[in-house]
Amino acid sequence: MRGNDVIRHFRFIIIPKPVGGLPLFEEYRTNRAGKPIEVTSGAGLTTFTSNFAGSWIYFSPSDQPHNRFRYFGTQPVQKRACYVVGFAQDPKVTRTYAAFQLVDPPAAAVLLVQGLAWIDKQSFQILRMETWLLAPRSDIQLESADTVVNFFSVQPGDVDRTVWVPHDVTVTTLYQGRKAQNTHRYSNFQIFRVESTLKPAE
Repeated sequence: MRGNDVIRHFRFIIIPKPVGGLPLFEEYRTNRAGKPIEVTSGAGLTTFTSNFAGSWIYFSPSDQPHNRFRYFGTQPVQKRACYVVGFAQDPKVTRTYAAFQLVDPPAAAVLLVQGLAWIDKQSFQILRMETWLLAPRSDIQLESADTVVNFFSVQPGDVDRTVWVPHDVTVTTLYQGRKAQNTHRYSNFQIFRVESTLKPAE
């Protein structure tokens, strides 16, 4: 991840945490030794952005009723023909929120967004997502928060199927007249399995 020209390397652990039918995720960050990192402590970062594995949630069947959609035509992405579909969260019924968190000075807020998705015409996988605020948050002096997520397919380890995950993410914010940008680049994906055995009480 890159913020204010400071480069940091993290390991990301992403765990599915579905809630009420929504395919939500929790993201944890560790150092290379697997020790959890308290990102909000600073570490040279001013803006903290995370949780991009589920950026496509607005198009999930459980969340579609809470958004408005519009078809914009076709456009190539990653040398693939894609449908371009716009969306906007409905403030009256939405159940999912983006979040904004500033480290110094501390600030946090939930955000509603709109955006575009580029959907592969053959696989119907989302190859790119772009989002921006549904409206500026003048109450916290957040003028804009734009996110671009590019997805690609990987086949980690001995898994017999591919999964679609973020490849790179760029987040650009304009807060109190100051522009900040974070760039995330992901690699070396692995899938962890947890096995447990039930034993009768002795």
